[in-house]
Amino acid sequence: MRQLFLVASLLWLAAGTPPVQRVCQEGDDCSACTVERSVAGNCTDADQKAAFYYCNPRTKKINVESASFLECQNGTWKQAECPMSERHFSLATLNCTDPSKQKKI
Repeated sequence: MRQLFLVASLLWLAAGTPPVQRVCQEGDDCSACTVERSVAGNCTDADQKAAFYYCNPRTKKINVESASFLECQNGTWKQAECPMSERHFSLATLNCTDPSKQKKI
């Protein structure tokens, strides 16, 4: 009887609690996650850079913009583009790079 009460209590608690969505990664279904940082969202660390994840409306999948990034300016995330000489934003270094000049591993 006590086990039944415990199971019923857990079910009631779970039903009243919205599911927590995880942070989006490239290739995720847009409806299955939350984009952690977005244009015009709040930020705290001035000049911090982050990858620009977005939901592709055609595929309904999360993509990463390879030629631009998000940068924290005055407490707000702003989209910034990499210069033509370095048209790729590196997720590893969080800087714009020229992929043709990167070391081969």
